[in-house]
Amino acid sequence: MLFSLLAQIASQVDITPNSLASLYRTYQRSTPPIDTLKKALQSLIGEMPLDDIYMIVDALDEIPDLDRRNKACEILNELSQSSKAHILTSRREHDITEYMSEFNSIVDISIQNPEVDYDILLYV
Repeated sequence: MLFSLLAQIASQVDITPNSLASLYRTYQRSTPPIDTLKKALQSLIGEMPLDDIYMIVDALDEIPDLDRRNKACEILNELSQSSKAHILTSRREHDITEYMSEFNSIVDISIQNPEVDYDILLYV
């Protein structure tokens, strides 16, 4: 997930951001630790000349390992502390709902309601 976010955000500008160049020089032949990737992503977000960055992380509930799923939630929460915007989608799973409820920066918006159900019936 972190590699993908780094690549997608960096692809939005014409020059290679300093945080990615440094990461590449340090870890050319190895995989950076998660904390290093997380710091690089936070630096990248900070140095991007964009007003807003929207990250859509789909299917968070499909991470089978609960520890890895919780780590992903933790990382997304840390990233949401910046002034950039973040969106994630997931089926309503108890562990994700419980974990995310601990964070003030997370807003839960459910699409499971009568209006959406009616809209789906019209078009499906």
